[in-house]
Amino acid sequence: IVNGRLEAVYDWWNKRKFLVMLSSANGNIRAVVPSDASVNITARTVAGGIVTAFDKTKEIKHDVGQSLDFTTEPLPEASFKLDSVNGNIRIDKAY
Repeated sequence: IVNGRLEAVYDWWNKRKFLVMLSSANGNIRAVVPSDASVNITARTVAGGIVTAFDKTKEIKHDVGQSLDFTTEPLPEASFKLDSVNGNIRIDKAY
């Protein structure tokens, strides 16, 4: 998306391999993932912040922007790639 908010909700955990890619030039991104899902999440933003409800995180702050890359379990089944130029990224848990 170029302008506007982007949201993906993954609320039912089935063991299947898949990839979700969300990209925004000017807008916030929100991903909602089950708390018990086996997933890899990669998030990058140039001019924004990253917030996550998951504890297993490694946030890297760069001179310009931030990135976050983590997995909830070894050998994750699913992957989320979240990229924003001018916007915040939020990763929430679905209970």
